[in-house]
Amino acid sequence: MGGRSAGTFLVLLALSAVCVLLGGLPILAALGAVETEGGIEPVGRVVAFLFGAVFVGLGGAVMARPLRVLARADGAETWSATWRLAGQRLVRRADPRSAGAALSVAALAAGCWLAYAGVALPWVGGADTFIGLVALEALVIHGFPFFLITVTFVRHTRAVARFVSTTVLALLAIAYSVLAVVYGGGIEGMLWLGYLLIPNVLAVLRTDAGAATRVVAISRWAIKFALLFTLAGIVGGGSFDSPETLQLGATYFGALALVELFRITDVPSDLAAAWRALPPGEDSLLAAVLGRS
Repeated sequence: MGGRSAGTFLVLLALSAVCVLLGGLPILAALGAVETEGGIEPVGRVVAFLFGAVFVGLGGAVMARPLRVLARADGAETWSATWRLAGQRLVRRADPRSAGAALSVAALAAGCWLAYAGVALPWVGGADTFIGLVALEALVIHGFPFFLITVTFVRHTRAVARFVSTTVLALLAIAYSVLAVVYGGGIEGMLWLGYLLIPNVLAVLRTDAGAATRVVAISRWAIKFALLFTLAGIVGGGSFDSPETLQLGATYFGALALVELFRITDVPSDLAAAWRALPPGEDSLLAAVLGRS
């Protein structure tokens, strides 16, 4: 488990994130931030909070030490210096291409807020349009794993595998285009689907071909999935076809604009590359987790 294994680092980062997510949801439910069917009794809230705290603490502790190893390699010897370094690096991540992706998403957040206020935008529409947009975004997230797996086989060396995967990819494109027409209110649904894909295309263009692209793609899906469905439980009433959906859309697209601007979805790949580049003696993942590095 030691050595310059970027793959092992990414697996550990993913497990840590899952622990934090699994712990965070019970905590939110215990605090009443997430609606639950039938409500939760006081004792249940305490149990949920403690259960969540254990998972959040475990996930945070597992990843904190390796990240400190990376920070020390850049000269940050204390936690305060680590947070300062992280903030500086985060700001520097913004670039013209990420700003363009962020603007395309921020426009959707603004549209949802205006629709929630009862303002119908010329050539765009009102509440129904933006409620449908949130449903389309859920559709994009839903279909992404299927497209990613299929595209992987498109590059296969065997002609039969390429033919089958290309055919499946075409069928998936047709199926999701039909769903976009249904949920998006006609042909304009397909146009909105294309608009929602713009940040994803820009993200892929930012990375080199190969493993880095796949890591960024997977992290994009995971972050968007967690963000949308967590916020759906907090501000969206757990639904994608109600007036609360406009609040969900405004909050989700607003948060996603920051994710796009600072290229948060690229962070796992960048951290793994930094871990792989550590000099000998500072790259034992197991030693870092156990606090021996």
